[in-house]
Amino acid sequence: GSKVSWCWPVFLLTAFLGFLGTAIWFFYRKMFKPAIAFVIAGALVLGVQTALNFDNNIEAAKGLVSSIESIFSGNLDDVANPELFFDEEGEPAIGEPTGILALISEILDTAETLVGGAVVAMFALHIYKKHAVAKIKEQREKHGETAYYLYTLSLSGGTSGGMLALGIIIFVALSNLASAIPAFFAISGI
Repeated sequence: GSKVSWCWPVFLLTAFLGFLGTAIWFFYRKMFKPAIAFVIAGALVLGVQTALNFDNNIEAAKGLVSSIESIFSGNLDDVANPELFFDEEGEPAIGEPTGILALISEILDTAETLVGGAVVAMFALHIYKKHAVAKIKEQREKHGETAYYLYTLSLSGGTSGGMLALGIIIFVALSNLASAIPAFFAISGI
């Protein structure tokens, strides 16, 4: 059969969550090697995007820190100060990516979510089928055609809600880490 097919869940997860979304699907399907590979790929892309947008993220974090400090100091006038969030022309002053680095980051994001998502979606079912056939063969060689073979096969195959949860936790943790790094530098003044 053809190695090319289409897997909508993989495409949509990748389109909305990047390669970390792809990893979630592979974790759910108990395919740990591809899942780890996509966690690493997703972390690398996220790290590069964080680095490319670092100056923009730092400015956004500084504005947020300034607002929080104003709230805790009791000076609520500064919280609503439009100068913290808008420039002279009324455009957002923080968080808007600009410049060549931001453009490179946007291109990387588009390549990851659309091109990467399409390529992975075309081959995900083939990878899954190959994985399932290997698991069946492995269990058959270990246990022969016995009831225990069917039992161990059902345990090693299928899907896993726990691994799905792990994939989601990894996604949330890495995404928050990418947001926390610029915030740390803004707070510490480094």
